[in-house]
Amino acid sequence: MIVEVTMPVLGLTMDAGTIVGWLKDVGDLVAEGEALFMVETDKAVSDAPSPASGILARIAAEEGETLPVGALIAYIAENESDIASLQALPAPARPVHTLAADAPAQGPVPSARPGSVAPDAPEGGQRVFASPRARARARELGVELSALGPQGQRIVESDVIPTSAAKPLTQVRRITAERMTLSATSIPQVTYTVRSDVTEALQLRKTLRAKGAAQNVALPLDALFVRAAALALRDHPEVNSQWVEGQGIRIMPTINIGVAVAVEGRGLMVPVVQDAGSLSLGAIGTEVARLLEGAGAGTLGPDDYAGGTFTISSLAAFGVESFTPLVNPPQVAILGIGAVVATPVYQREALVKRRLLVLALTTDHRVLDGAPSARFLRRLQSLIEQPSSLL
Repeated sequence: MIVEVTMPVLGLTMDAGTIVGWLKDVGDLVAEGEALFMVETDKAVSDAPSPASGILARIAAEEGETLPVGALIAYIAENESDIASLQALPAPARPVHTLAADAPAQGPVPSARPGSVAPDAPEGGQRVFASPRARARARELGVELSALGPQGQRIVESDVIPTSAAKPLTQVRRITAERMTLSATSIPQVTYTVRSDVTEALQLRKTLRAKGAAQNVALPLDALFVRAAALALRDHPEVNSQWVEGQGIRIMPTINIGVAVAVEGRGLMVPVVQDAGSLSLGAIGTEVARLLEGAGAGTLGPDDYAGGTFTISSLAAFGVESFTPLVNPPQVAILGIGAVVATPVYQREALVKRRLLVLALTTDHRVLDGAPSARFLRRLQSLIEQPSSLL
Protein backbone atom coordinates (compact mmCIF):
# COMPACT_ATOMS: atom_id res chain seq x y z
CA MET A 1 0.00 0.00 0.00
CA ILE A 2 1.16 3.53 -0.83
CA VAL A 3 0.24 6.38 1.53
CA GLU A 4 0.32 9.99 0.37
CA VAL A 5 1.85 12.51 2.76
CA THR A 6 0.19 15.91 2.43
CA MET A 7 0.76 19.33 3.98
CA PRO A 8 -0.93 18.96 7.39
CA VAL A 9 -3.09 21.43 9.27
CA LEU A 10 -1.00 22.44 12.30
CA GLY A 11 -3.18 25.28 13.54
CA LEU A 12 -6.64 26.74 13.24
CA THR A 13 -5.48 29.61 11.02
CA MET A 14 -3.00 27.68 8.86
CA ASP A 15 -3.62 27.69 5.11
CA ALA A 16 -0.08 27.02 3.84
CA GLY A 17 3.32 25.95 5.10
CA THR A 18 6.98 26.13 4.10
CA ILE A 19 9.12 23.02 4.35
CA VAL A 20 12.12 23.93 6.50
CA GLY A 21 13.87 20.58 6.46
CA TRP A 22 13.33 16.85 5.96
CA LEU A 23 14.06 14.75 9.02
CA LYS A 24 14.14 11.51 7.03
CA ASP A 25 15.78 10.53 3.73
CA VAL A 26 14.32 8.50 0.89
CA GLY A 27 14.68 4.83 1.85
CA ASP A 28 14.48 5.46 5.60
CA LEU A 29 12.04 3.55 7.77
CA VAL A 30 9.46 5.77 9.46
CA ALA A 31 6.92 5.09 12.17
CA GLU A 32 3.42 6.52 12.30
CA GLY A 33 3.47 9.71 14.34
CA GLU A 34 7.24 10.09 14.07
CA ALA A 35 8.50 13.54 13.01
CA LEU A 36 8.97 13.42 9.23
CA PHE A 37 9.78 17.02 8.28
CA MET A 38 9.77 20.53 9.74
CA VAL A 39 7.22 23.04 8.48
CA GLU A 40 7.05 26.80 9.03
CA THR A 41 3.68 28.54 9.13
CA ASP A 42 2.90 32.19 9.78
CA LYS A 43 2.95 31.34 13.49
CA ALA A 44 5.72 28.86 14.23
CA VAL A 45 8.08 26.13 13.08
CA SER A 46 6.74 22.68 13.98
CA ASP A 47 7.51 19.02 13.38
CA ALA A 48 5.07 17.34 10.99
CA PRO A 49 4.29 13.72 11.96
CA SER A 50 4.26 10.81 9.54
CA PRO A 51 0.70 9.65 8.76
CA ALA A 52 1.75 5.99 8.46
CA SER A 53 4.52 3.49 9.13
CA GLY A 54 6.69 2.23 6.29
CA ILE A 55 9.44 3.37 3.96
CA LEU A 56 9.83 6.96 2.75
CA ALA A 57 9.71 6.10 -0.96
CA ARG A 58 9.51 9.47 -2.66
CA ILE A 59 9.89 13.11 -1.67
CA ALA A 60 7.66 15.30 -3.81
CA ALA A 61 8.40 18.70 -2.29
CA GLU A 62 11.80 20.24 -1.63
CA GLU A 63 13.03 22.22 1.34
CA GLY A 64 12.15 25.88 0.96
CA GLU A 65 8.90 25.23 -0.95
CA THR A 66 5.68 26.84 0.30
CA LEU A 67 2.61 24.70 -0.32
CA PRO A 68 -1.08 24.94 0.60
CA VAL A 69 -2.70 22.65 3.16
CA GLY A 70 -3.48 19.31 1.53
CA ALA A 71 -0.76 19.56 -1.14
CA LEU A 72 1.23 16.40 -1.89
CA ILE A 73 4.51 16.25 0.04
CA ALA A 74 5.77 12.67 -0.18
CA TYR A 75 4.88 8.98 -0.52
CA ILE A 76 5.29 6.27 2.11
CA ALA A 77 5.39 2.61 0.98
CA GLU A 78 4.24 -0.08 3.38
CA ASN A 79 7.03 -2.41 2.27
CA GLU A 80 9.69 -2.89 -0.42
CA SER A 81 7.31 -4.58 -2.84
CA ASP A 82 5.08 -1.52 -2.90
CA ILE A 83 7.92 0.70 -4.10
CA ALA A 84 7.77 -0.75 -7.61
CA SER A 85 4.08 0.15 -7.89
CA LEU A 86 4.96 3.72 -7.03
CA GLN A 87 6.82 4.06 -10.32
CA ALA A 88 3.50 3.77 -12.15
CA LEU A 89 2.13 6.83 -10.37
CA PRO A 90 2.36 10.14 -12.29
CA ALA A 91 5.41 12.11 -11.23
CA PRO A 92 4.67 15.44 -9.57
CA ALA A 93 5.31 18.58 -11.60
CA ARG A 94 8.17 19.61 -9.30
CA PRO A 95 11.51 17.77 -9.14
CA VAL A 96 11.41 14.68 -6.93
CA HIS A 97 13.78 12.22 -5.26
CA THR A 98 12.76 8.60 -5.99
CA LEU A 99 13.89 5.28 -4.65
CA ALA A 100 14.06 3.03 -7.71
CA ALA A 101 13.18 -0.61 -7.13
CA ASP A 102 16.31 -1.74 -8.97
CA ALA A 103 18.65 0.93 -7.61
CA PRO A 104 22.13 -0.37 -6.80
CA ALA A 105 22.89 -0.88 -3.16
CA GLN A 106 24.63 2.07 -1.52
CA GLY A 107 25.87 2.99 1.89
CA PRO A 108 23.69 4.93 4.30
CA VAL A 109 22.59 8.34 3.02
CA PRO A 110 23.40 11.11 5.51
CA SER A 111 20.23 12.64 6.93
CA ALA A 112 19.32 16.20 5.95
CA ARG A 113 18.52 17.45 9.38
CA PRO A 114 18.54 21.18 10.16
CA GLY A 115 21.96 22.29 11.34
CA SER A 116 23.68 19.05 10.30
CA VAL A 117 26.34 18.61 7.63
CA ALA A 118 24.14 17.24 4.86
CA PRO A 119 25.60 16.30 1.47
CA ASP A 120 24.01 17.39 -1.80
CA ALA A 121 24.26 15.24 -4.87
CA PRO A 122 27.79 15.31 -6.28
CA GLU A 123 28.47 18.29 -8.51
CA GLY A 124 31.33 17.95 -10.95
CA GLY A 125 32.57 14.80 -9.24
CA GLN A 126 32.74 16.19 -5.70
CA ARG A 127 30.26 15.93 -2.87
CA VAL A 128 29.11 19.22 -1.40
CA PHE A 129 28.13 19.54 2.25
CA ALA A 130 25.53 22.20 3.06
CA SER A 131 22.84 22.95 5.62
CA PRO A 132 19.20 22.48 4.54
CA ARG A 133 18.60 26.25 4.50
CA ALA A 134 21.72 26.78 2.37
CA ARG A 135 20.48 24.25 -0.17
CA ALA A 136 17.01 25.81 -0.23
CA ARG A 137 18.46 29.31 -0.80
CA ALA A 138 20.78 27.97 -3.50
CA ARG A 139 17.80 26.58 -5.38
CA GLU A 140 15.91 29.87 -5.03
CA LEU A 141 18.83 31.97 -6.26
CA GLY A 142 20.14 29.55 -8.87
CA VAL A 143 23.51 29.23 -7.15
CA GLU A 144 25.73 26.16 -7.61
CA LEU A 145 26.88 25.01 -4.21
CA SER A 146 30.08 23.48 -5.59
CA ALA A 147 31.30 26.96 -6.50
CA LEU A 148 31.01 28.27 -2.93
CA GLY A 149 33.73 26.35 -1.16
CA PRO A 150 36.35 23.59 -1.32
CA GLN A 151 35.41 19.95 -1.07
CA GLY A 152 34.40 18.93 2.46
CA GLN A 153 33.67 22.47 3.67
CA ARG A 154 30.24 22.95 5.22
CA ILE A 155 28.20 25.64 3.47
CA VAL A 156 25.63 27.63 5.45
CA GLU A 157 22.86 29.98 4.32
CA SER A 158 24.96 33.14 4.71
CA ASP A 159 27.50 31.68 2.24
CA VAL A 160 24.81 31.43 -0.43
CA ILE A 161 23.34 34.92 -0.14
CA PRO A 162 25.63 37.73 -1.39
CA THR A 163 26.26 40.40 1.23
CA SER A 164 24.72 43.00 -1.08
CA ALA A 165 21.56 40.95 -1.67
CA ALA A 166 18.34 41.40 0.26
CA LYS A 167 17.55 38.37 2.41
CA PRO A 168 14.45 36.44 1.30
CA LEU A 169 11.44 36.93 3.57
CA THR A 170 10.47 34.21 6.00
CA GLN A 171 6.81 33.34 6.39
CA VAL A 172 6.75 35.12 9.75
CA ARG A 173 8.35 38.30 8.39
CA ARG A 174 6.07 38.33 5.35
CA ILE A 175 2.90 37.92 7.43
CA THR A 176 4.07 40.58 9.90
CA ALA A 177 4.72 43.01 7.04
CA GLU A 178 1.31 42.36 5.52
CA ARG A 179 -0.56 42.75 8.81
CA MET A 180 1.25 45.92 9.86
CA THR A 181 0.69 47.47 6.43
CA LEU A 182 -3.01 46.60 6.75
CA SER A 183 -3.04 48.11 10.23
CA ALA A 184 -1.36 51.37 9.23
CA THR A 185 -3.38 51.90 6.05
CA SER A 186 -6.88 50.73 6.99
CA ILE A 187 -7.37 51.46 10.70
CA PRO A 188 -7.89 54.99 12.08
CA GLN A 189 -5.72 54.73 15.18
CA VAL A 190 -5.26 56.99 18.17
CA THR A 191 -2.66 56.53 20.93
CA TYR A 192 -3.27 57.64 24.52
CA THR A 193 -0.42 57.76 27.06
CA VAL A 194 -0.17 58.02 30.83
CA ARG A 195 2.66 57.66 33.30
CA SER A 196 2.16 54.89 35.81
CA ASP A 197 3.89 54.51 39.18
CA VAL A 198 5.11 50.90 39.35
CA THR A 199 7.11 51.19 42.58
CA GLU A 200 4.71 49.01 44.58
CA ALA A 201 4.19 46.62 41.65
CA LEU A 202 7.92 45.98 41.40
CA GLN A 203 8.14 45.41 45.15
CA LEU A 204 5.20 42.98 45.02
CA ARG A 205 6.87 41.06 42.20
CA LYS A 206 10.10 40.87 44.20
CA THR A 207 8.24 39.51 47.22
CA LEU A 208 6.24 36.96 45.22
CA ARG A 209 9.29 35.76 43.32
CA ALA A 210 11.14 35.18 46.59
CA LYS A 211 8.21 33.16 47.95
CA GLY A 212 7.81 31.19 44.75
CA ALA A 213 11.49 30.42 44.23
CA ALA A 214 11.29 27.26 46.36
CA GLN A 215 8.43 25.95 44.20
CA ASN A 216 10.22 27.06 41.01
CA VAL A 217 7.33 29.42 40.26
CA ALA A 218 8.25 32.10 37.69
CA LEU A 219 6.78 35.58 37.62
CA PRO A 220 7.98 37.57 34.60
CA LEU A 221 7.28 41.29 34.79
CA ASP A 222 4.97 40.96 31.79
CA ALA A 223 2.70 38.75 33.91
CA LEU A 224 1.70 41.73 36.07
CA PHE A 225 0.59 43.66 32.99
CA VAL A 226 -1.23 40.65 31.52
CA ARG A 227 -3.13 40.23 34.80
CA ALA A 228 -3.95 43.95 35.00
CA ALA A 229 -5.07 44.01 31.37
CA ALA A 230 -7.26 40.94 31.89
CA LEU A 231 -9.02 42.56 34.85
CA ALA A 232 -9.45 45.85 33.00
CA LEU A 233 -10.83 44.04 29.93
CA ARG A 234 -13.37 42.28 32.15
CA ASP A 235 -14.56 45.71 33.30
CA HIS A 236 -14.47 47.17 29.77
CA PRO A 237 -15.48 44.36 27.37
CA GLU A 238 -15.79 46.76 24.44
CA VAL A 239 -11.97 46.90 24.35
CA ASN A 240 -11.89 43.11 24.05
CA SER A 241 -13.59 43.16 20.68
CA GLN A 242 -12.99 42.93 16.93
CA TRP A 243 -13.95 45.05 13.97
CA VAL A 244 -15.62 42.75 11.40
CA GLU A 245 -15.75 44.36 7.97
CA GLY A 246 -19.32 44.70 6.75
CA GLN A 247 -20.77 43.59 10.09
CA GLY A 248 -19.45 45.94 12.76
CA ILE A 249 -18.26 45.28 16.30
CA ARG A 250 -18.00 41.79 17.78
CA ILE A 251 -17.43 41.49 21.54
CA MET A 252 -15.18 38.48 22.12
CA PRO A 253 -16.41 35.90 24.66
CA THR A 254 -12.96 35.15 26.14
CA ILE A 255 -9.96 37.31 26.99
CA ASN A 256 -6.87 36.02 25.16
CA ILE A 257 -3.86 38.29 25.62
CA GLY A 258 -0.93 38.19 23.22
CA VAL A 259 2.54 39.06 24.50
CA ALA A 260 4.82 40.39 21.75
CA VAL A 261 8.40 39.13 21.89
CA ALA A 262 11.35 39.67 19.55
CA VAL A 263 12.96 36.34 18.58
CA GLU A 264 16.49 36.36 17.21
CA GLY A 265 16.51 35.37 13.55
CA ARG A 266 12.72 35.15 13.26
CA GLY A 267 11.37 38.58 14.13
CA LEU A 268 8.26 39.54 16.08
CA MET A 269 6.28 36.68 17.63
CA VAL A 270 3.09 37.05 19.67
CA PRO A 271 2.25 33.96 21.76
CA VAL A 272 -1.12 34.14 23.49
CA VAL A 273 -2.19 33.62 27.10
CA GLN A 274 -5.49 31.84 26.50
CA ASP A 275 -8.52 32.75 28.67
CA ALA A 276 -6.41 35.13 30.75
CA GLY A 277 -9.56 36.53 32.35
CA SER A 278 -10.06 33.33 34.33
CA LEU A 279 -6.43 32.87 35.46
CA SER A 280 -4.82 33.95 38.72
CA LEU A 281 -1.65 36.03 38.77
CA GLY A 282 0.40 32.92 39.59
CA ALA A 283 -1.11 30.92 36.73
CA ILE A 284 -0.53 33.80 34.33
CA GLY A 285 3.08 34.05 35.48
CA THR A 286 3.69 30.37 34.81
CA GLU A 287 2.04 30.56 31.38
CA VAL A 288 3.87 33.74 30.32
CA ALA A 289 7.19 32.17 31.33
CA ARG A 290 6.38 29.07 29.26
CA LEU A 291 5.37 31.12 26.23
CA LEU A 292 8.39 33.41 26.30
CA GLU A 293 10.79 30.50 26.69
CA GLY A 294 9.05 28.47 24.00
CA ALA A 295 8.95 31.37 21.54
CA GLY A 296 12.70 31.86 21.88
CA ALA A 297 13.42 28.14 21.53
CA GLY A 298 10.98 27.66 18.67
CA THR A 299 9.11 24.90 20.50
CA LEU A 300 5.62 26.43 20.58
CA GLY A 301 2.87 25.08 18.37
CA PRO A 302 0.62 27.15 16.07
CA ASP A 303 -2.25 27.12 18.58
CA ASP A 304 0.00 28.92 21.09
CA TYR A 305 -0.14 31.92 18.75
CA ALA A 306 -3.84 31.74 17.83
CA GLY A 307 -6.93 33.53 19.07
CA GLY A 308 -5.52 36.74 20.54
CA THR A 309 -8.08 39.43 21.42
CA PHE A 310 -5.71 42.04 22.94
CA THR A 311 -1.94 42.53 22.69
CA ILE A 312 0.78 43.80 25.02
CA SER A 313 4.10 44.97 23.58
CA SER A 314 7.02 46.00 25.79
CA LEU A 315 10.28 47.65 24.79
CA ALA A 316 11.36 48.19 28.38
CA ALA A 317 14.27 45.77 28.03
CA PHE A 318 15.72 48.00 25.30
CA GLY A 319 15.46 51.19 27.35
CA VAL A 320 12.71 52.69 25.17
CA GLU A 321 10.67 54.98 27.39
CA SER A 322 7.71 55.57 25.07
CA PHE A 323 6.49 54.41 21.67
CA THR A 324 3.34 54.16 19.57
CA PRO A 325 2.33 50.53 18.95
CA LEU A 326 0.17 49.55 15.96
CA VAL A 327 -3.10 47.69 16.45
CA ASN A 328 -2.95 44.04 15.37
CA PRO A 329 -6.12 43.52 13.28
CA PRO A 330 -8.81 42.36 13.78
CA GLN A 331 -8.12 43.37 17.39
CA VAL A 332 -9.06 46.93 18.31
CA ALA A 333 -6.45 47.79 20.96
CA ILE A 334 -2.82 47.25 21.91
CA LEU A 335 -0.86 48.31 24.99
CA GLY A 336 2.73 49.53 24.71
CA ILE A 337 4.90 49.46 27.85
CA GLY A 338 7.98 51.61 28.20
CA ALA A 339 11.08 51.33 30.35
CA VAL A 340 10.98 51.93 34.10
CA VAL A 341 12.56 55.29 34.97
CA ALA A 342 13.53 56.46 38.45
CA THR A 343 11.73 59.80 38.83
CA PRO A 344 11.40 62.41 41.61
CA VAL A 345 7.71 62.77 42.49
CA TYR A 346 5.96 65.13 44.89
CA GLN A 347 4.14 63.40 47.73
CA ARG A 348 2.63 65.78 50.29
CA GLU A 349 4.95 68.56 49.21
CA ALA A 350 8.04 66.35 49.56
CA LEU A 351 10.09 64.98 46.68
CA VAL A 352 10.49 61.22 46.81
CA LYS A 353 12.08 58.75 44.44
CA ARG A 354 9.54 56.64 42.56
CA ARG A 355 9.71 54.29 39.58
CA LEU A 356 7.52 55.30 36.67
CA LEU A 357 6.86 54.02 33.19
CA VAL A 358 4.71 55.10 30.26
CA LEU A 359 1.63 53.13 29.23
CA ALA A 360 0.68 53.77 25.59
CA LEU A 361 -2.74 52.49 24.50
CA THR A 362 -3.48 52.53 20.78
CA THR A 363 -7.11 51.90 19.80
CA ASP A 364 -9.18 51.55 16.65
CA HIS A 365 -11.25 54.74 16.48
CA ARG A 366 -13.98 52.96 14.51
CA VAL A 367 -14.75 50.99 17.66
CA LEU A 368 -13.39 53.03 20.58
CA ASP A 369 -13.74 56.78 20.95
CA GLY A 370 -11.53 58.86 23.23
CA ALA A 371 -13.66 58.54 26.38
CA PRO A 372 -13.93 54.72 26.53
CA SER A 373 -10.27 54.41 25.61
CA ALA A 374 -9.30 56.79 28.41
CA ARG A 375 -11.54 55.00 30.92
CA PHE A 376 -9.92 51.66 30.12
CA LEU A 377 -6.42 53.15 30.40
CA ARG A 378 -7.28 54.80 33.71
CA ARG A 379 -8.59 51.48 35.08
CA LEU A 380 -5.42 49.74 33.91
CA GLN A 381 -3.26 52.40 35.53
CA SER A 382 -5.18 52.05 38.80
CA LEU A 383 -4.71 48.28 38.87
CA ILE A 384 -0.96 48.57 38.29
CA GLU A 385 -0.51 51.30 40.89
CA GLN A 386 -2.48 49.29 43.48
CA PRO A 387 -0.96 45.86 42.78
CA SER A 388 -2.66 44.11 45.71
CA SER A 389 -5.76 44.19 43.48
CA LEU A 390 -3.94 41.81 41.11
CA LEU A 391 -3.79 39.03 43.73
